[in-house]
Order: sequence, then C-alpha cells, then structure tokens
Amino acid sequence: EFAYTGVEDRPSSTYGLDLFRRQGTFGAQFLGALRAAGVTPDSFLPEYGSRQFEVTVAPASAGRAADEAVIVREMARAIAHRRGHRVLFTPMVRPDGVGNGTHIHFSLRDANGRPALPDPSGPRGLSRAGAAFVAGLLHHLPALTALTAPSVPSYYRLKPNRWAPTWIDLAAGDRGAALRISPVFAPASPEDAAAKFNAEFRVADATASPYMALGALV
Repeated sequence: EFAYTGVEDRPSSTYGLDLFRRQGTFGAQFLGALRAAGVTPDSFLPEYGSRQFEVTVAPASAGRAADEAVIVREMARAIAHRRGHRVLFTPMVRPDGVGNGTHIHFSLRDANGRPALPDPSGPRGLSRAGAAFVAGLLHHLPALTALTAPSVPSYYRLKPNRWAPTWIDLAAGDRGAALRISPVFAPASPEDAAAKFNAEFRVADATASPYMALGALV
C-alpha cells in the first residue's frame, strides 16, 4: 500500500473507480515496468485512504520474494518520479490518517515442492506443520514486530480503528487480525485449492527491510 501524489486528494473516493481513473496511466506504466523487471503483477487498485493504492504480485520463493519487494518499491518510485510526482510508502502519511501496510502472504512447501501449509481437517485448515509455524509467529510476535514494524510511524498505524492489527491473534476473515488465513476463490480442484492456500502476516510495513522481515518470520 502507498500514497501517490499525482492525484488530487478528493473525499469519498474510497475503493472507487473515480480514483482509478484519476491516476491516469501511472498504474499501467508501473505494472509494465514490473513485468519488464521480471515481476508478475497480480493487481493494482485504489485503496481506503487518501490517494492510496495497493499493488500485489505473484508469489515467489524465499530470497526472490524479498528481491521482488524491493523491485516493486523502486519501480513505483521511478515511474512516479518520471511523471513529476512521488509515491509514499510510509506507514502513516499523517498521524490521523490511514496507514500503509506491507502484508506478507506465505505458504510452505515440503521437500518435494508440495503444499505443506493446508490440511482441511486441521484447525483453521492448517496442517500440523502449518499450525506449528503459525503458532510460533504468534508466540514471538512482540519481538518480530521490532523487525517488521521498525519505525516510529509504524506505531501510529498499529492503533485501534485503523484497519491494522493491535492484538496477537489468528483469524480466517478478519482484515484487522495480526495473522489471517486468506480466502481461496474459485479453486479448480482440491489440488488447486491447496496450492493457493496461504496465510497473511499483517504486522509489517515498508519501513522494514524485506530480507529482515522474511528472515525473521522463518
């Protein structure tokens, strides 16, 4: 999530097609730059906050995922700069505003590359290994937060009623949870559902090093 200065700050444009129109060709140029840099974009859309947008990209393995997080930020900055504007990845543009998070979606694979996170019969749909991994994140969350939300603005965002996590919790559909089991939409088969199954770590923002954040989670 980030704020783009190239659009007018206009009330009541939350998630709106109006905000998407007014950003002009920034989004198209940004996604084109990502593809040229070897990153596969998934979505680009207006978000809840003032001049706020969100971009998501396809999953990648281990260190490559951190590389792509850096590429996404630098391509956004470069395209905005060419247009005479800026993108702001700060967790809070204004102390009383809406925060920008960097949500880490993760899954696990076994030694043969098969999905190891899901088990439909397990708690929250998690396998034994997946549940242990998630439990470890919850147990260590206070310490992890120092690495995944490492700045003063991070804690302006991590407050109640900011659509940001404030509790050590796991939920299936709560976008304010610290850890969320992400929904899988219209899977083609049980195998497809298992391949797409992932959890989302939401106590992170762009002031964190992607390498430190992913390394800490592991």
